[in-house]
Amino acid sequence: EEYAVEFRCLSANAEQIFWNLGDGTLLTGESMVEHIYQEAGSYPVVLTVNRGTCSDTAMAHIQVITVTGIE
Repeated sequence: EEYAVEFRCLSANAEQIFWNLGDGTLLTGESMVEHIYQEAGSYPVVLTVNRGTCSDTAMAHIQVITVTGIE
């Protein structure tokens, strides 16, 4: 089964954007990312933004679950 998840970076002044989606996927340069997880589970998602010599990192653990009974 596949699980689609969308992430957004709301930093208006980022010069560089780096995503670590917790399943081995690394992406750069995109403020909006849609990703397909192959398995349900817990994933640590890390977003790092850079501007000049400044850097900021945010991390969240997401829970990808199977939902049944919805049509």
